[in-house]
Amino acid sequence: MAAGFMLLASSLRFREAIELRWWAAAFFSAAIGVAVIIAGLVQEFDPATVSGTASLGLIPLLLWAGTEQFARHRVSTTAMAFGPLVWLAAVLIAPGGDRHWWSTLVVFCLWLTYVPGAVWVLAREVETRSWAKYVLMTLLSVHACLFIGAIYELYAGRLPMYVVPDFTSFFGPILLEAILFSVGAPISMIMLSKERTEAAHIAAARTDPLTGIANRRVLFDDAEREIAKCLREGSPCSVIMFDLDHFKSINDQHGHKGGDRVLRTFAETVQEMLRPKDLFGRYGGEEFLAVLPGATADVAQVIAERVRARFTAENRFLDGNVLDATVSAGVAAVPKGPDEMYDAAFVAADRALYIAKRHGRNRVERAFDPERESEDDVPRIA
Repeated sequence: MAAGFMLLASSLRFREAIELRWWAAAFFSAAIGVAVIIAGLVQEFDPATVSGTASLGLIPLLLWAGTEQFARHRVSTTAMAFGPLVWLAAVLIAPGGDRHWWSTLVVFCLWLTYVPGAVWVLAREVETRSWAKYVLMTLLSVHACLFIGAIYELYAGRLPMYVVPDFTSFFGPILLEAILFSVGAPISMIMLSKERTEAAHIAAARTDPLTGIANRRVLFDDAEREIAKCLREGSPCSVIMFDLDHFKSINDQHGHKGGDRVLRTFAETVQEMLRPKDLFGRYGGEEFLAVLPGATADVAQVIAERVRARFTAENRFLDGNVLDATVSAGVAAVPKGPDEMYDAAFVAADRALYIAKRHGRNRVERAFDPERESEDDVPRIA
């Protein structure tokens, strides 16, 4: 019961962690089931012990449902109903008339079905790599394995149905492990949900809420680090500044929702064209910035041109209406030398973007590179 209240209190603090409510319900069900079984044994009232056993049978279902919620899966109502229906059928049919024996057997089998399923869900959930997850998986696995021995004891007739089992029997280790489980599992569950919630908050602070890519602050922090690394190693690095053409007209003609869709589409297009190590984020409004470590300006220009061509070709229409969205880009190489400011490439790319805008938009322009060309090769703005 204490574990249930602890999980419930934590779910009120971490409201996004719905799994804590399922897990709290599991421990409340355990407390109720144990209390009812004890009352049934003391009063020698068999229906109470059967009902208490049924309450214990809900625990593995609720534990499994909690792990499904943690993994952001939809909880199957069919899977949830399967266990109780099997238990009800076993009690109603009860070959031999011993309803308590069949009720206990089905509950043990439910532990061996749903709890390994919960462990499997946690194992497949790759987003979270926390020690708490692996501790919880271990506790669940050990707890489920003990029911193999419990089923054997039940079949062997060494697990009495109507009296408190002898502590020196197999029931003794189960009780000890259950105490450890009731302490360790809730703590692991709370730590797991806490870390997941905090990680989500950190990710939200680092990303642009509309497009899901890096926001300006994070982009510049990461870019400064990557550019400094390239300068130390003497490797090339280039930047691309993108700007969607006539974006205000898109908002005016298709509404802000249409404009948001265009922004998201453009972000997805660029992400598909970049390498995993490249940096990409929203610079502001309809402007985006990409940093390409290890790429020369020639390579960056080719990538920018591919992005421009693909985005233009795939965004001619929006919901059946003419869109003809285009993008302009400015490309610049990061200048070498320890005396150069790290943001010099951003200024150069921004100037190249301005040239692209002045020369008719829907084009890619490259900033002047003194190591590769003369200033006469760079188009001049009138």
